[in-house]
Amino acid sequence: MKRILFRYKINIILLALFVVVPLFINGATPKGLIQIKGGAYNDMLSTAEEMELPLYLRLPGSIIIGGEHSDMDLLNKKGYKTKYISDISGYKFYMVSSMEKCNIEDAKRVGEVILCEDDIFLVRSIKEIDVLRASPRERLKIIPLKLKPLSYRNIKKGKARDVHYDPGIADIVSQVDTNFIRSRLEDLQGFDTRFMLASNRFTVADSIKQYFLNMGITDVVFDTFYTSYADPNGDSMQVNVVATIPGTKDTTEVYIVGGHWDSIVWPYDPTAYTLAPGVDDNGTGLTATLEIARILASNPPDKTVIFIAFASEELGGLGSAHYASNASASGMNIACMFNYDMIGNYENTNYFFIVEYSGSEMYVNLFAASSEIYTGLIPIIYQDPFPGADAWEFYQQGYCVTFALEYIYGKYHTVHDSLPYVSVPYVSEIVRAGLATLIACVNYPAQVENIHIQDQGDGSRLAVDWSANSENDITGYYVYWGLNSGNYTDSNFVSNLTDTLSGLLTDSTYYITVRAIDDDGHRSIISNEFTGVPSIKPSIPKGFSAIPINHGIKLIWENNTEPDFDGYRLYKRLNSEPGYDSLNINPLTDTVYTDSPLVGSNKYYYTIRAIDTTGNVSDMSEEAYSRPITLDQGILIIDETNNWTTGNYPTDSMQDVFYR
Repeated sequence: MKRILFRYKINIILLALFVVVPLFINGATPKGLIQIKGGAYNDMLSTAEEMELPLYLRLPGSIIIGGEHSDMDLLNKKGYKTKYISDISGYKFYMVSSMEKCNIEDAKRVGEVILCEDDIFLVRSIKEIDVLRASPRERLKIIPLKLKPLSYRNIKKGKARDVHYDPGIADIVSQVDTNFIRSRLEDLQGFDTRFMLASNRFTVADSIKQYFLNMGITDVVFDTFYTSYADPNGDSMQVNVVATIPGTKDTTEVYIVGGHWDSIVWPYDPTAYTLAPGVDDNGTGLTATLEIARILASNPPDKTVIFIAFASEELGGLGSAHYASNASASGMNIACMFNYDMIGNYENTNYFFIVEYSGSEMYVNLFAASSEIYTGLIPIIYQDPFPGADAWEFYQQGYCVTFALEYIYGKYHTVHDSLPYVSVPYVSEIVRAGLATLIACVNYPAQVENIHIQDQGDGSRLAVDWSANSENDITGYYVYWGLNSGNYTDSNFVSNLTDTLSGLLTDSTYYITVRAIDDDGHRSIISNEFTGVPSIKPSIPKGFSAIPINHGIKLIWENNTEPDFDGYRLYKRLNSEPGYDSLNINPLTDTVYTDSPLVGSNKYYYTIRAIDTTGNVSDMSEEAYSRPITLDQGILIIDETNNWTTGNYPTDSMQDVFYR
């Protein structure tokens, strides 16, 4: 077979991270930006969220949070690798990225490069965004982005591709009209340009709105916003076009289908003001959005679907950034965002990319399976975040996303990006695959939620329970499990809300998920993935910590929930002593213990173990340590605002020692 080579779409962007007094979740102001890597992506997010550290950026293999050096110490103890990138105060931060090979010299022209990951550069500068934009940047795009905490919305991935042919889906997919797609592409090419600063941009937006209205969709609105880019008349207003088809059964969960409507000639060329046909990039993605909307307008979905024609993608995903951040702030329950961008180059036949973002694997795999069942396409799952694409902005807000993209790139970003270089049948096939995927989401049972895993304490069983789906036609649930994430080798069908998995391997980690099934045989999207370990020993008590009190130390921890749980044993050591002394003979059943009276000059170290009714004991927890509050020798009052060097006051190093 002839080897197919694809050309990367070049799209260098520059994200400006403006400091707006970002706060920790607990109200304090973080000192600097910290990179966390070296662990499973979801685990890194979970740990940072548990520590109440603000999340600022998701990168391909790491996350950027706000914090202190002490937070780094704790993260390092948990096995992660951390890097203190920069103090926050006094700087603007930018992300320079390319979907080809990012040139570090481009990044250096913006400011000091402080981090590089997968051709993504983080840069800091004292320059304002307008000053940078006034300088010649050739291929650079500059996106203002406030440095404010993102929502974690951490989703445990699931990868099952148990998808079956559905004649109902096939019937809807058959309604994709190649002639409609061709006609719409001709209309979009007829504008000559859809450049975001061209004088006709509002005419384009009006036409897109009318397309939706002509389908019988009544809820169609303009979502206006302003950017740092202005047209020759000084007008910086931009317009997303948003059309909503409400769910016939459920309006609480939303799916978004989108593609940007603007075009460009790139590297930047004033020709774009008059000629940037953008048929492939991104008339094809917009047309996919319109065609799916047309079909669902005639086949109302059970769940709500919002269709968005995004403005200003070519200069950095500005329209999607605006919408996604507002959606997150308002608490919109977006199950998944389906993005279509460049799906028509005529050199393609059956290969296409589905871009995978961490946490969205269940939707990506559903898309891939649906394309194989309902089309002749060959999907290639491509693990690259594509910074600057509309999907990226929803991903940054913690939403699940998928992104359909052509395999071989064509004449995008040129005056030749026109209909003769687009394969309408290829576009139609990708639309069919995406539509099949969407129908499997909006007309099938909802994801199962509130899954809990409980070790039964005998080394061979795990109990699983979950919340009931709200649909009235649910006949039962499938429970899947296996020893590898996303690879579920066993399953049970149950008609209730609990199941006990038996015959498991002791002390092995099992990956577990649940799906609902209705009376038509429709199975829900796979649930978020959870883990359980069948063990004979109780689990180590969680959340163990030591709190100084007057002449003593209070110990607190979370309750164990094993059915054969009996109690806890506490242990203590003093200063640098090598061994522990037991604090209790009989097992404690409470989750609080006060150790007093104590001498204030000493440092006390504690650990805890759980015990079950047959005498099995858990491993020891991590140490917790503290000093009591007393009037003994030591430091009574600490003023950390000063580094005293004279008199009888503690130096900064003494203060540090006290708090360790």
